[in-house]
Amino acid sequence: MLDPQSQRAANRLRRHWVTDRPALYHGTCALSALLSSDRLLAAPSGDRCVSMSRLPEVAVYSAMLPRDGQHDGGVLILDRNALRFRFHIDVRHCGDWDGCGHGPAYSDFDEAEEAIWSDVPDLHRYLIGVVPITESFSSEAA
Repeated sequence: MLDPQSQRAANRLRRHWVTDRPALYHGTCALSALLSSDRLLAAPSGDRCVSMSRLPEVAVYSAMLPRDGQHDGGVLILDRNALRFRFHIDVRHCGDWDGCGHGPAYSDFDEAEEAIWSDVPDLHRYLIGVVPITESFSSEAA
């Protein structure tokens, strides 16, 4: 179960979610920069991949996290079939993420993560929709 604040934001935006074709969701706090670069970059540290989720609520949670004092949050809705045509997508199971803003802790919650182990150029080719997220967690809550 996600924290109440990100669950409320996800519920408010539910009309944007794609149900008629396989979609992946990517939450970001730098939406404008990401869209203007037209690419998703693999993480520079940790698991060096582009992480996405089959659950829109997980992407909303990611979009609400404060990072480097900036917040231009949003969720990208991506065409999973188009991505799979060009990239290998790994399904990952993360049973140690509590989804409550408290960091890693064992839980039965699976964030339904899928990963691409490279940058994703030409983002516009895979983009189904963009949902801005105006809510954010305070630094103390994250």
